Amino acid sequence: MKKFCEKTKWAILVTLTWAVVGCTGGSVAAGAEERERHAHDTHEHSGGAGKPVAHVELADLEPVELKPGEAQALTVTLQSAYTQGEMVVQVAGANSLEVLGGPQEFTFELSAGGEYHLPVELYAPSPGRHYLNLAVQVNSPEAQVEFRALAVIVNAGDAAMAQPHMEPPVTTSSSGEKIHSLPARERVDEP
Repeated sequence: MKKFCEKTKWAILVTLTWAVVGCTGGSVAAGAEERERHAHDTHEHSGGAGKPVAHVELADLEPVELKPGEAQALTVTLQSAYTQGEMVVQVAGANSLEVLGGPQEFTFELSAGGEYHLPVELYAPSPGRHYLNLAVQVNSPEAQVEFRALAVIVNAGDAAMAQPHMEPPVTTSSSGEKIHSLPARERVDEP
C-alpha cells in the first residue's frame, strides 16, 4: 500500500508539472522573461493614473462663464510638448451646449513650446453646468499615444446653480454632533 501511495504521489506531481508547463506556453522561464520585459517597458502617461494619453493639455483649467440664452465668443488654448507633426482637434458641445458657426475641427502644425488657439462661439440655452468636448489626435513621430479627450467646463447662469453638488443641510444632535442628511432612494420589495 505504501508503494502504491508513493507512485500515486509521484504521478500527481509529474501531471501537475506538465499542466503548468503546458499552460505557460511550454516554458515557465518564458513567462518570467515576458514579465521582466514588460516590467521595464516605459509608457508615457498623463499626470494621473489611468490609460496613457497624448501629451496635450488645456492651458487654463478654470470653468468658462456664460450667460444663458446668449451667444459668446471665446478662445480655448491647448498646450503640447511635441515639436513636430500635426494635431487635429474636433470640438463638440455636450448635452444642450451648442457650438455656433465657424469650424468645429481645427488642424495645427506642431512646433516647440506650441500653444494652439481654438476660437469658438458657444450658446447655452439654459442655466447649469455644461461641457465643451475636445477630441485630440496627434500625428507625430514623438507621440507614443496619439489620442486624448479633454473637456472644458462651461457654467451658464448663477454660479450657485452651476455647481454640480450642493452641500446638504447640517443639523446638530442632542449630544452636539453634526448630522449631515443625505438623500437616499430605497425600494423595499416584499416577497
